[in-house]
Amino acid sequence: MKNSATKRFESKAASILAEQKNRILKEVAAHIEAFATIEFIKFTNEKPYAGETKNKIFFLTRSELLMSWMTVGQLDTPHGRGYLKGVATDLDGYLKLRAAKMLYHDFDYVAPIYLPKFRKSQNRGKYLETCTNILNASLDELNEFILVQKKVLNGKLNEMTGCSLLFYLRDI
Repeated sequence: MKNSATKRFESKAASILAEQKNRILKEVAAHIEAFATIEFIKFTNEKPYAGETKNKIFFLTRSELLMSWMTVGQLDTPHGRGYLKGVATDLDGYLKLRAAKMLYHDFDYVAPIYLPKFRKSQNRGKYLETCTNILNASLDELNEFILVQKKVLNGKLNEMTGCSLLFYLRDI
């Protein structure tokens, strides 16, 4: 059920959604530019890592265990006959990757500010339900948009390094 207040809210929610998407697209473009400045050192079993391990962050994949992980300041030697591949970077690179992983939106904090109260309406419950459905649909759309943008970032990283590094990131 809709009235003029719900239509105004729907319009406002759509404009906030568009603003959030534009902001996220700009952030993704900035992160992709930042990826070009990260120094990645790729290594495999055939071309092992030979550099310094101090202050390096390693993102590793081992085929025999089908696992990926991140280590800081140490590189474990592979045990068994599995294939080990990975990428090393410094703290600056890690921070840029971590910033890219933290794509977010604040729609769920901003949009409810504009939610009408319907204090004197006989159909208050129906109108509030309509507005809540508008909020939830917009929130779902924005969450899906963020997942797609994270896939874009991971695709770019995979193209550059052979690893989807946002999946590997852990807090240090």
